[in-house]
Amino acid sequence: MHANARGSVTALILGAMTVFSACSETPMGPQNDDAGGRTSGDNSSLGSAVQVLERSAPRRSTEQASRVIGPEGGVIRLEKAGLSIFFPPGALEEATEITLTAPAGRLLGYEFQPHGLRFETPVTVYQDLAVVVGTALDRQADSPLLAAYFEGPLRPSVEPKEIRPFRVLGALGVFEIEHFSGYVIATD
Repeated sequence: MHANARGSVTALILGAMTVFSACSETPMGPQNDDAGGRTSGDNSSLGSAVQVLERSAPRRSTEQASRVIGPEGGVIRLEKAGLSIFFPPGALEEATEITLTAPAGRLLGYEFQPHGLRFETPVTVYQDLAVVVGTALDRQADSPLLAAYFEGPLRPSVEPKEIRPFRVLGALGVFEIEHFSGYVIATD
């Protein structure tokens, strides 16, 4: 990526972080009602499978990035997958090698390692939603988007272990996590 494009991505993420931090705790976008529906962040009805969003074009190969992030914080990106994770200062107590993986294929899921790593303060995940335009995002516009922690293989439908609130800021999807594992962006 050219220096100008990299600077633009960084500026976009920093701007989104500013907007995100000013937002209320209520997720943006459509949510299910209280009549038995499940809302983002409500784990009371876990066990129901969620439908993983698809990219507009399949990834031909797995993309992976590793970087050491310390107590001062930092950012790590998967450029082609459109994913960035922001670690605020104090999220990690010591320098830790972080690895992000976006598998080949259409499904919008990731592996964040080391698995089980817990953060002192939540880290923020940013997904460029342009990578899903023209597929499931358009077809399921009335369904709320959510981020879900899952275990096992990445499949079109996964059983969530935890559902995280998901916000849409323009073409950027944003959610916070408190630990590392596998995550998908999905609809219920």
